[in-house]
Amino acid sequence: MVPMSETMQPVFEVLENFAAPDAHRAALAVCNGKGWYFGNASNKTGTHRFWKLDLEQEPVFQAIWNEAKPRCEALAGVRLKLLRVYANGHTFGQGGEPHQDDSRPGSYTLLYYPHGEWDRSWDGDTVFYDEKMEIEAAILPLPNRAVFFDSRILHKGRAPSRDFHGLRITVAFKLIADGELAAAPAPEPFVGKTISIEIPEEQLQNPIAEYLQQMNRTVRLPEYPAGQIPSDMLQERYGASARAHALQRVVAQLCDEQLRKGFVAVGGKVLSGAESGSAVVELTGTELSDLPEVDFSVMQVERLTGPAELAGALQAHLSRQVLTQLDALYRFPVPPGLVAREFEAVWKVAEQQELPPEGPDLEEARRYFGAIAERRVRVGIVIQELARRWGMQAQSGSELEQRVLQAILAQVPLSEREATAVELAGLS
Repeated sequence: MVPMSETMQPVFEVLENFAAPDAHRAALAVCNGKGWYFGNASNKTGTHRFWKLDLEQEPVFQAIWNEAKPRCEALAGVRLKLLRVYANGHTFGQGGEPHQDDSRPGSYTLLYYPHGEWDRSWDGDTVFYDEKMEIEAAILPLPNRAVFFDSRILHKGRAPSRDFHGLRITVAFKLIADGELAAAPAPEPFVGKTISIEIPEEQLQNPIAEYLQQMNRTVRLPEYPAGQIPSDMLQERYGASARAHALQRVVAQLCDEQLRKGFVAVGGKVLSGAESGSAVVELTGTELSDLPEVDFSVMQVERLTGPAELAGALQAHLSRQVLTQLDALYRFPVPPGLVAREFEAVWKVAEQQELPPEGPDLEEARRYFGAIAERRVRVGIVIQELARRWGMQAQSGSELEQRVLQAILAQVPLSEREATAVELAGLS
């Protein structure tokens, strides 16, 4: 057994929002269909039996792996080969036993939960042990979640609780390092570059004055009518907070300006001038010119064909595969402010569609949509940088994205097949 301390970092990763929504729906439909048989066990000597479904001939799971492959290879630091894919099914009282999926170095497991819903009271978590057989992690099988881990880590699947009346399903992608291919480089830690910018005192005067004027309008003092507090009293009482607010506002503006110049600022601090005079601000972040050149021919993208009336949806499915892999290939921190703004937009749409749940699952939903917002910001930045490198211009952001995606697809060895009825139903 390999101790968890040697394998949990970095080869243990929980992947939220794992599959594209249409692929997740298609996977759920397959797993809710026929073909299950009873008698599988955690290993050859296991006595606890449960259900199994062979998925080797199901195209949707090959497509899901194709999209996940770059991200998993980046986590493992090597190219990976898919050995087999199948599903296990557990009902109440049918938990597994502690086991290793594989004892060989370079073996990995991608465990995917294709559920449509999962209540936390249903239990059914996958537990991972350390070398002392203490539980190191317990992962609930929440919808569209996956876990990527070193196959030598001891683990087991727990049975669902008595309150759950269906099949607790896990899809296992068994993987091995592909020695015939060159190792996939791990993502570079791009964050860490710093730039210093001086802010002249006069640049702070207007935001300070605006803040003090706002305080004059809103603060009520018994001895002065509304809006007529003397400026020296405002300065004495609120001058420090006005300057801090002005610095924060100017730093935010600087971050936006630097983004247009190719520097993604993810943090800033005032080095000097916090109380008076000119200020010097240090911004920390990523220089986009340092992002590596990527060989897009390593991408695995599948073009689905189908009825003409679904051409737009089929093209969108193709684009999502590329965008997902771009997010996996370029892993760098993104500005929290941009993510927060994007999250508000995503959350507003979700509320209009009545998607966010109530109660304890609300926080899970916020993490789900937060991950979507972060991905959109990161991929948007990558699109802009690739367009800059390739000398592309467009009238709108969506047009620029399409031009960049077309250029990438021209470098990708596309496979093509006809979409299944289940996949078409998910696209329509």
